[in-house]
Amino acid sequence: MAMNEEVTGFHEDLQSIIKGLDHPNRQEIIKTLRKNNRMSFSEIEKETHIKSSLLANHLSNLVENLIVDRFYDHISEKNAYSYYELTVVGKRIISALEAVFYGEVIKETPIVS
Repeated sequence: MAMNEEVTGFHEDLQSIIKGLDHPNRQEIIKTLRKNNRMSFSEIEKETHIKSSLLANHLSNLVENLIVDRFYDHISEKNAYSYYELTVVGKRIISALEAVFYGEVIKETPIVS
């Protein structure tokens, strides 16, 4: 067992996911992405009213912690447009938490490799 697991009792991946969920702004971003599926940075900013510098930091955290995925959809005049959406893992975690706390049925999302 790794040192981190001995101290906290959680596997490193689970620690990352918990860290990703542990902030009201990140929770608001997750809620917004869940409602709207795929969104650009500016769409998320408009919907959540989180300042761009904070939003960039929180989105990076969510991407780093496996909850949100960032991808580029198209390029126009030297600008790459990035979009964000919940990962399969992120969707499963939110569904599982809702099932535990609200008794909702989990809608299983298959993991595609």
